[in-house]
Amino acid sequence: MLNQDGLLDIATAQNRSRSGMYSGLNSSFRYDEGGLYARVIDKPAMDCVAKGISIKGDDDKEICDDFDRLKLIQVLQDAARFIDLSGGAVIVPIIAGRAYKSFITPFNPNTQYKIDSLRVYPISDFSPSGDKYTDANNPKFDMPMFYNWNNVTIHESRMIAIKGMPFSSMNVQANPFQGRVTAAKKMEAVNAYYDAVSLTLKVLERKQQAVYTMQGLADALLTDKQNQTTDGEQTVRARINFVDNVRSLLSSVVIGGGDGTKESTGDEFVINDLSLSGIKDAVVIQESRVSADTGIPVTVLFGQSANGLNATGESDWKNYYSTLTAIQSMLRPAIERIVAMLAGQIGIKGLADNWKIEFNPLPDTDEKSDAEIAKLTAEANKIEADAINTIYSMGITDDSHIVEYMKSKNLFGYAEDVSKAEAASYANETA
Repeated sequence: MLNQDGLLDIATAQNRSRSGMYSGLNSSFRYDEGGLYARVIDKPAMDCVAKGISIKGDDDKEICDDFDRLKLIQVLQDAARFIDLSGGAVIVPIIAGRAYKSFITPFNPNTQYKIDSLRVYPISDFSPSGDKYTDANNPKFDMPMFYNWNNVTIHESRMIAIKGMPFSSMNVQANPFQGRVTAAKKMEAVNAYYDAVSLTLKVLERKQQAVYTMQGLADALLTDKQNQTTDGEQTVRARINFVDNVRSLLSSVVIGGGDGTKESTGDEFVINDLSLSGIKDAVVIQESRVSADTGIPVTVLFGQSANGLNATGESDWKNYYSTLTAIQSMLRPAIERIVAMLAGQIGIKGLADNWKIEFNPLPDTDEKSDAEIAKLTAEANKIEADAINTIYSMGITDDSHIVEYMKSKNLFGYAEDVSKAEAASYANETA
């Protein structure tokens, strides 16, 4: 049942039609629905390597050319999606001319080979099978040697596994590469947002509630009960239908006025208009929750402009870049492994001994862009602080008047929590 004003339901995302815990399977189902469910997964996965990868030491650009041939960027983006949705990913290099039965043998980098393609799968498609490494001096000690993969046994050396966010030591999985399904929490937050929007629509539907006070209603129904008839009920229904029909056609209602006595005042028809105050803020709360649980700024998810003194949205973008660089860190070991395998192919001259991979700068993260952002932020802060300080000096203290003034001057968004003293001080500091 919806609360009286609906605001608590919206703010807390109660009465969910899609409630419940989200497993990896449920997260995949939600992802397939598209919309915001897919965007919270796709956006970081696409952006983290959108600008490409460079290799320091690949002077002839042979390896980078192979990146294009093997569609490495798309492979890494899919891997990033699986990290979210499955808790990890596995990239399997397919060697040209080799049968599937060769997967069971360890990969030998000293043989002549050519990588035909790179296939990427969720970690859930792989399960440990058979023996483990027993040599304590081996870096792979106690790790599985083989995995079951789509009815095929594959040696671990032919897998390039990418582990997702780790579990606590109290929740160790059988698969050593299995991480947390981080998409589950993201889907729950998106679900709460959708429910908040749905509940908002229900509140809007109830914004105007018509109340028809019908004279003689109780007597009519009581008479029906005493006489075991429905004549009174039918009369009541006919009157209600008449009122509804007239209101629908003419947007007006004609009702009886009674006989003029105090005891008989006739029918009454009243429309109660419910307040919508706070509904927008309640939805914004859920938007902020989605942003917090996904690491994606509201400006990116919903296309909204930054408000207040942070008019450039610099802090949002900085936080988002931290999210993207975290994904890059998880992908880096896999990329290094792929580069090493590509360098050993037939016809490749190889790389310099000190080679390393470099992610090309994300948008607006180079020094020049950072300086521009800082400059714009300082200018925005200065203009707004000056504006608020000027307004207070004019003697304008009413919020609505301040808003009107700033809109008329095409100034930045009004920060409601800024006092006169704070505005004056900030304006002087940024002068």
